[in-house]
Amino acid sequence: MYNRAGNRPQSFATMKNLTKQIRNEIKGIIIANKGVVLNADVVAIYDRFRPLAGIEIVSMVQNAISYFRFSPQQAEFRKKYNFQSGGVCYQ
Repeated sequence: MYNRAGNRPQSFATMKNLTKQIRNEIKGIIIANKGVVLNADVVAIYDRFRPLAGIEIVSMVQNAISYFRFSPQQAEFRKKYNFQSGGVCYQ
């Protein structure tokens, strides 16, 4: 059975693992770019994970960015890497 994107539906455990991988990718981008998330970086993540998650990858990446932007557990991370709540930069 396939979903609308033409992919096999993922189990909850697989989706949880995928969410963790995406968060790690976003975290690496924030660290590498000194607190700035570029549109080109986000598109690269979309392209890499779309075969696994389908169109839901857009929501998953945006949720990962929001996690680092707003989560109380990530307050020290935001301060350390100067990650502000300005959003994605289109440079």
